[in-house]
Formats: sequence, structure tokens, C-alpha cells
Amino acid sequence: MTRAHARALSLTLLSGYPTRDPCLYPLDPVFCLWYHYQGITMDNDEFGRDPAVRSMRSAFAQMEKLQQAMFEAVGLLPLDRRLRAWREQALQLFEQAWARAGRRGLARTEDEAALLYVHCLARILERGRITVPAAALNRNEAFEQVIQEMLK
Repeated sequence: MTRAHARALSLTLLSGYPTRDPCLYPLDPVFCLWYHYQGITMDNDEFGRDPAVRSMRSAFAQMEKLQQAMFEAVGLLPLDRRLRAWREQALQLFEQAWARAGRRGLARTEDEAALLYVHCLARILERGRITVPAAALNRNEAFEQVIQEMLK
């Protein structure tokens, strides 16, 4: 047993209950199997149970998927140095546009929020002299109008 294992075991015994994840310290593989068999998860993601958090994670995943598809259609590489500044500008525009779209009853679902973000990013890319083809973006006139109002 190494010093790290001994320290982890002593801390566990002194506290009276196991640490956050006793299997981080591979002292007893049988205990680890029992620990997992009881339904106790290693990565205790309590936020993942919250429906609002799951909804936002879904929206972010959809945003990344649409963004990657648009970058591939435009021909931008993921490591392009200009992307960071454009993403920051798109995020600021999205936050304002999302609030306004929400007041109008637009962008209520995760998919609509992701589409609004991609519209914002496309507008910022066009300001940076990158042509976004119509096939790369499902144009939504209501979103375009909201974004136009935000840019005035």
C-alpha cells in the first residue's frame, strides 16, 4: 500500500463515511464492484438531474452541431484564430437577441435557441467578410428581423 492509499484510507476511516468516490483509491476492487452494483455512481453529477440543466446542455450540443456544419460549409478550420473573437461577438448578440425573441414568443425550444445562435454567428461572420451560403443555414425571417433590430 502506498502512502497515498494509506492517507486516503485513514481519512475515510476518520470521517466515518467514504470519501466522494472511494474507487479513486483502488484499495479493494471487490468493494468498488459492490459500490457500483448498489447504483452509486462514480461521477456524481447532481446537476444533470435538473431538467433545466439538461435542457441547456441539449441546447449547447445542438449549437455546437449546427456551428460545426456551418464552419464546414464555409470552409473555416476549427483552429482559425479569428473564431474566438467572432464567437464572443456572436455570444453577445445572441444574449440580446434571445431575450428579445423570448418576449416575442420565438426561440422557446432548445433547437430554436441553437438556430438563433447560429444566425447570430452567421451575421458576425458576414461582418468579418466571410460569405455564409444559404444552404449552410436554415434562414428564419423572424430571427433575422430580431438580429437586425439588435444591430441597429
